[in-house]
Amino acid sequence: MVVVKTYLIMLILLIISFFMLGCKTTGYSILKPSCPYACCVEDLDYNVKVCADSSANCVNNQCVKCGNGLVESGENCRTCPADVQCKQNQACSDQGECIGLGTDINCRFINDRCEYYESCINFERVKKACPYECCDGSTYALKSCKSSFDKCDMEQKRCINKITDSVGSIAGGVKDSADKAIAGITNNLDDVVKFIPFLN
Repeated sequence: MVVVKTYLIMLILLIISFFMLGCKTTGYSILKPSCPYACCVEDLDYNVKVCADSSANCVNNQCVKCGNGLVESGENCRTCPADVQCKQNQACSDQGECIGLGTDINCRFINDRCEYYESCINFERVKKACPYECCDGSTYALKSCKSSFDKCDMEQKRCINKITDSVGSIAGGVKDSADKAIAGITNNLDDVVKFIPFLN
């Protein structure tokens, strides 16, 4: 009777250790359902199921033979570039789609987006022509004033006469100085008027 109990205890311990080792080494739970697709390799919701054809690869739960020259279901330029090749002037996106280049959204490569003042021309981001009277070249293409006597007002994006602008600045400075002088004289006269009654 003691021997039977010992065997039963050993058998139970053996079964428990077997299941614990099995779960640790495979990483899959024995409670997971079996794979309903052609294959399950990276799908953690189901138990592992490899392709029946050993030369095939499991891609998106489908068995595909990458490199056989045929575009099969589940293949794209990302999962099987040997079979799915993008055309010239296209690039493969992270989602496996061939995206056309040479546009303002994807100029030289995917997500190479042009700024509002640029256009994509021959797969290069080129500054657009200046739509204003003048531009300094920091955004739109450089556009100088036609007359050498003019200069570009960067804020207003228009040409102003250098001489008039300089004279205006000088005249403004002279006016400010004159205003200050008049204010000083007025203050002094006020002091003199206040002082005169004491002379009497």
